[in-house]
This record gives sequence, structure tokens and C-alpha cells, in this order.
Amino acid sequence: MSRISDTRERTRSAAAELVGNGRLAHEITVDLIYAEIKQGSRTTINDELKQWKDEQAKAHAMNATLPPIVADAFTRIWATAVEHGEMAFSQQREEIEQQLRLATEASQAEQQHLNTLSNKVNEISAQLQAERHVVELERQQKELLAQEKEHLRVELADVRNNLTLQLEQQTAKAEDRISELQLAMQKQEQSFAQQIEQATERLESVQKHVMLQVDEARLAHKRAEQESTGHQQQALKLSKQVQQMQIQASLLEQQITSLTTALTNTETTLSIASTDRTTLTQQLASMQAVQNVNAELLEAWQNRALKAEQQLSDNVRPKRLQGRRRLLASDKNS
Repeated sequence: MSRISDTRERTRSAAAELVGNGRLAHEITVDLIYAEIKQGSRTTINDELKQWKDEQAKAHAMNATLPPIVADAFTRIWATAVEHGEMAFSQQREEIEQQLRLATEASQAEQQHLNTLSNKVNEISAQLQAERHVVELERQQKELLAQEKEHLRVELADVRNNLTLQLEQQTAKAEDRISELQLAMQKQEQSFAQQIEQATERLESVQKHVMLQVDEARLAHKRAEQESTGHQQQALKLSKQVQQMQIQASLLEQQITSLTTALTNTETTLSIASTDRTTLTQQLASMQAVQNVNAELLEAWQNRALKAEQQLSDNVRPKRLQGRRRLLASDKNS
């Protein structure tokens, strides 16, 4: 703005100087002025030169209609008025330029303030976006935790159901096996009791028969000794009968030994059956221990799910508080 005003003033000064040097006003061109001042645009010089020529034409026309004394006075007054007008115009121009500078500075300051506000708005938007992102992450984490919790709950329920079913099946099998073994033991005990009773009866019968035969042999031997003198043949016969009885007694002893062995085997079988019953009792106790371990595992899974949920809650709450504190701090600074 100051450059254009300076160009206009120098255009008028150069034109007046050229007129003072003997050139006519209508002969002055833009090229002559530009050659003198060497600045500004030709359009500005042309506009100012045209205005100056109009003023000079009006002044010459007025001088031609007035007497010389009046014309000279008017010319001096006009020159003085033009000088004062130029001074007033220059002062007004400086004031306008000052106002323009102030307005420009105010505009720049306002633009800086707007830029600052825009930056703050961008920061707040970024913080809000980050907060939204954090909230979205928290929501996704909650959903994932809920899904994991539901998955764990379903898995725990499946594990519990499977363990319960396996335990029931194993318990049912154990009870069936115990019932079968008890029934088999009862049958074996009954069979062994019957065999022992039969063996005992047979043993008693054999013992009675042997005792009777021994008694008879003794009686016969006594009678034979008494009648030995007259009955030698009968003694020999009795001697043979005694030998036969001894053979039968030996056979009876062998039968008794066999029955004793059978009784021992029966007792051994009963001992094995008792051992099997003890083993089944231990297996049932082991199953009960497995059930207790499964219950502890189930409780551990539940505690793990509760800890994961508590940890997520503890991680989410500080992030929210931190985001809100940042937002409040930015509001106070703005």
C-alpha cells in the first residue's frame, strides 16, 4: 500500500518537474514518468498521470478565463490548497496505513488465536478419539472377557458333567463289580461250607468206621489169642483181615489227607476273595479321591475366572480416570 502511494506521489513530482523543464502537460507519457521514477506498475502511473493531466487542464482552463492577477492568485491558492491537500492526504494516508497495519496485526493475532484454538480443538478431538478408542478397547475386552468367562463356564460345566458322569459310571461299575464279587463270595462260601460239611461228615463217618473196624479187629485179635491154640487157621484168617483193615486204614488216612488239602485250598480261595474285596474297596476310595481332585480343579477354574474378571476391572478403571484427567487438564489450559 505504501509502495503504491509513493509511486503516485513520485508520478506527480516527475510530471511537474518535466513541465518545469519545458515540456507540455499533454506531451508527458507513461514511459517518460517510468524512466524518471523507475518503480511501480504502468497501470498505476497511467491512472495517476491521467488524473494529474485533468487537474492541469482544468487549471489552465480556469486561468484562461480569469484576469492575470486573479489567475496568479488563484494559482498560488490552488498550489497552496494542493500542498495542504497532499499533506492532509499524506497524513490521512499514514493514519489509514497505521490503521491497516494495526488491523493486519490484529488479524494476524486473531489468526494465531484461531490457529491456537484450532490446534486445541484438534488436540481435544484427538483426545476424544483416543478416549473413544480406549472405550472401544474396553468394550471389546469386556466382550472378550465375557466370552471367555462364558466359554470357561461352559467348559467347566462340561468338565463337571463329564466327571460326574464318569464318576457315576465308575461307581456303578464298582458297585456292580462289588455285588458280583459279593455274590460270588457268597456262592463260594456256601460251596466251601457245603464241601467242608460234606468232608467233615465223610471224615467223621470214616473215623467212626475205622474205629469200629479197629475195635472189631481188637476184639477179634483178643478172641484169636484166646482161641489161638485151637484155632490157628482162624488166627491166620484174622491176621489177613487185620492186614486188610490196616490197608483200608491207610486208604482212609490218604482220604483224610486229601480232604485236609481241599480244606486248605478252600481257605486259600477265601483269603484271595477277601483280598479282592479289599482291592475293590481301595479302588472305590481312589475313585472318591479322584472326585475330590476334580472338585478342587473345578474350584480352581472358577477362581481363575473371577481373578481374570477382577484384573480386567482393575485395568479398565485407571485408564478411564487417566483419560478424564487429561480431558479436564486440557479444558483448564484452554
